[in-house]
Amino acid sequence: MLGYLRLGCALMAVCAPLAVAQAQTTIFREPLSPRLANYHIRVTLNDTNKTIQGQLRLTWTNPSDDVIPDLRFHLYYNAFSNAKSTFIRENMGSAPWAPDNGWGWMDIRRIAVRGRDVTDSLRFIAPDDGNADDRTVAQVMLPQPVQPRETLEVDIEFFAKIPRNHVRTGWWGEDFFFMAQWFPKIGVYEPPGMRFVPKDAPRGQWNCHQFHANTEFYADFGVYDVEITLPQKYVVATTGIIEREVEHADGSKTVVAHAEDVHDFAWLADASVLDYSDAWENPKTGQRVAIRLLLQPGHDIAKDNYFESAKATLAYFDEWLGPYAYPYPLLTIVDPQPGSGAGGMEYPTLITGMMVYPAAVLTRERLRMVETVTIHELGHQYWYGMVANNEFEEAFLDEGFNTYSENRIGDDLYGRVGSLIDFWGFRASLESVRRMGYVTGEGQRDARVADPTFAALNGSNFAYNKWSLALKTLEHYLGRETFDRIMRIYFQRWRFRHPSRNDFIAVANEVARQDLNWFFDSVLLGDGVIDYGIARVRSAPVSLFERGPDTTQASGADSLEASAVDSLSASDTLTAVSDTAKADTEATDTAVAEKPKLYYHDIVIRRIGEVAFPVEVLIRFEDGTEKRKRWDGRSRLHRFTFTYPSRLDRVVIDPDYKVPLDVNWLNNSWTRPNEQFKRKYRWKWFFWMQSILALLATIS
Repeated sequence: MLGYLRLGCALMAVCAPLAVAQAQTTIFREPLSPRLANYHIRVTLNDTNKTIQGQLRLTWTNPSDDVIPDLRFHLYYNAFSNAKSTFIRENMGSAPWAPDNGWGWMDIRRIAVRGRDVTDSLRFIAPDDGNADDRTVAQVMLPQPVQPRETLEVDIEFFAKIPRNHVRTGWWGEDFFFMAQWFPKIGVYEPPGMRFVPKDAPRGQWNCHQFHANTEFYADFGVYDVEITLPQKYVVATTGIIEREVEHADGSKTVVAHAEDVHDFAWLADASVLDYSDAWENPKTGQRVAIRLLLQPGHDIAKDNYFESAKATLAYFDEWLGPYAYPYPLLTIVDPQPGSGAGGMEYPTLITGMMVYPAAVLTRERLRMVETVTIHELGHQYWYGMVANNEFEEAFLDEGFNTYSENRIGDDLYGRVGSLIDFWGFRASLESVRRMGYVTGEGQRDARVADPTFAALNGSNFAYNKWSLALKTLEHYLGRETFDRIMRIYFQRWRFRHPSRNDFIAVANEVARQDLNWFFDSVLLGDGVIDYGIARVRSAPVSLFERGPDTTQASGADSLEASAVDSLSASDTLTAVSDTAKADTEATDTAVAEKPKLYYHDIVIRRIGEVAFPVEVLIRFEDGTEKRKRWDGRSRLHRFTFTYPSRLDRVVIDPDYKVPLDVNWLNNSWTRPNEQFKRKYRWKWFFWMQSILALLATIS
């Protein structure tokens, strides 16, 4: 089968003890991660009843100096077990499954620690909301606590009813299974000094959240050896690499997969998918990454789009974040069955794409959904797969970073204006769509980016849209070179670890060599918005200020003009009044030049939002001259006053759109009204009013 790594070894009998089967492949000579949570899983899929039955051995290492009395596990499938789970409650009881066949759940039939059965000590807890009916987190009390730095083995027998695929995982139709969060997964124990646990805390704590309607995942890195037994008709894709497949006489087969330095394991079984392969090579380093694409029948139009966008993204990240940024030998892309709900998701080394077939055909592929989703989900391999933040609590560290990356890569590959769609004269960029989502989203002041997405009313708008725009704003402020150094060092320092926002802020301050806390305090930790607008623009001839009883004394007016001109020429790059006067002198037959007509200009800028951020103001005159003024943006009002021998034509705040976080660009500009335009429509208004009045007079 294309894209597979085969070793040709015979599979040991499925009924053999779980501990004897060993991986035949070593991917990395040296571990890339601490490898705290290592799994050997053997599972059998019953595609008729839509169930799985499995055994796993977890080898877990206590990362702390604490004596830990319990273990905690995620049982994600129980979110779909009934309408009382926290997941369904947060969806207000709405479930997309049929009452008889759409629900799913997971049971731990037996659990043993150090060979001792502790099943009776298992109980369900709800650390987030106290919901006694939620069973997505299980706690196991240990007869003997885990000692500091101790490694112990946990054996679990489990059974799961697979839900219909709607939220990331499950079955669809008769022959499609996408299996994510499908086994009991241990939580993360955070010792003192890790993330938000104070260094001087007396002990660490378990971080094991319930499954919410608007949240994702958090787990430790490890090695996975997984054996999947299922009917032979299925094509299988997994996290990591597939070592071998062995067919059995009963019509089943066992797929043996291996993954290293990942924090999750997902797999696909699809009986109708087509299997293609390609590869990306870095010409500088010689690194080669095999790319496997499982494509739905009839989706051949998207095959090249999948491969080319994946290769371009791998190359981009390698150039941006450093060589071997993607260290794994294989990337698997799954084009899921239409309607399955499995599209547009990320798992270590395995992503799902998305093709909207009618739209792709009608727009001649100028609606770049395949490319955009591929770039986005592949980007997650870096900001979720390797720099593995806690997505329950700080989703923006993954989603925001990744959305910024998607916008940037899409712009560079397909053009700044039409990176998402360029069809029939309609063009939209990825960033513009994210900005539209942010500025039109409700509750812009309801939460902070730093708040957990599951706790916010519209958390995704903050995690995806606002933070990606915040990173773009910071890039403009610091310059791309400095910003790229920040991103590169942050990635290299924190990959295969679990950073928090404080770790990124520390890197940003270090690399930029300045205190950027004012930015992070307001944009990340604050709930305000950036909004600047034109408050007032006024202009008048300087001659108006020369009226009065003492107008016969020209010295006063002359001194006013001279003072204004001196101030202007000393601080701004404008044509000096003296140059204009010189030109006028040469153009006349008289010996004395005619004094140029000066205008006094008064421009007032308003800070409407709570967040202060430096902005640039463009001032353009009717003679074509432009000047730019920089303002720190701190005060509520700021005034520019000066004289110049031309009337104002246009005033624009942030003319180069360097502050995409500004929630209202409509109030950022002022343009001199066109008198001819005004006169035309004024007379039209008079005409129609006269006609209406005449009509009313005839009626009366």
